[in-house]
Amino acid sequence: MPKPITPVNNVLLCLDRALNEEIILNGGIKLFLDPTWRPEWHATVTGVVAAIPIHANKNIQIGDEVAFSYRVIADRTCQKIDYFQSVFEQNNKVSRRFINGKGDKIIVQAMPGVISPIWVGYLLDRRGNHIDGVQGNEHDVDRWLSQFNFSSNNDFKFNNLFELNGKNYWRADLDDIFAKRIKGKVVSLSDRVVCTPIEVDVKNKIELMNGTPLPYQNVKLRYYDRGKVVSGGESLGIKEGQIVSFEEQYMEKYFFWNKEYFLIKQNRVNGVWA
Repeated sequence: MPKPITPVNNVLLCLDRALNEEIILNGGIKLFLDPTWRPEWHATVTGVVAAIPIHANKNIQIGDEVAFSYRVIADRTCQKIDYFQSVFEQNNKVSRRFINGKGDKIIVQAMPGVISPIWVGYLLDRRGNHIDGVQGNEHDVDRWLSQFNFSSNNDFKFNNLFELNGKNYWRADLDDIFAKRIKGKVVSLSDRVVCTPIEVDVKNKIELMNGTPLPYQNVKLRYYDRGKVVSGGESLGIKEGQIVSFEEQYMEKYFFWNKEYFLIKQNRVNGVWA
């Protein structure tokens, strides 16, 4: 890959697209989706290195396939000042936030209820003063939201995107580069420990608890406070294949190359399961 320029501080990336428009299932079935609905869930997080900084402190080379933070795509500006844009909160299904060019904010939040979640939505001005709001179920909040104008992808300017010699490139900070793929294997390039989720079959336990046999299928339980190490954590003595413990709120969930990973900063690792 020819080097476009020599950047000083940033890595330059080439991406197929800013937002993912398809999902590939385990069986190889490809589903197409509309990324304009909740675009924060569909930001591209893998690409190819086109240029590296003069003094790169990471083991990356031009042509490497790398995984990076969704913030690279999330840094965008709406070109319509009165229109609200979604604030990127990846994989957050119980909280939504929107902001317009004037600084007004819409916050939508689901709170625990006796039977079902209680949904609230409220509008704040740029100083944080309450202007309007609603409380009820999710449908009530969606109906309240319909009074506002929301931006489509065509209304945005991606701040890290620029064109050079007829080709598009994306700027990324070195700290935003998490890992690279070498011969199909993910190798950490940051202070994150890269893990795969752990699932256990609890079918027998449920059958014993209920005293009733279940149909011929697995019943799996996924842990969100631990993961199986793929790469990273060498300075802590952590090795590939070990299971590390962490608090769920510090875990970052990403899909790199159609596979799910948990990322946890080294200083958030609580220990290694024996």
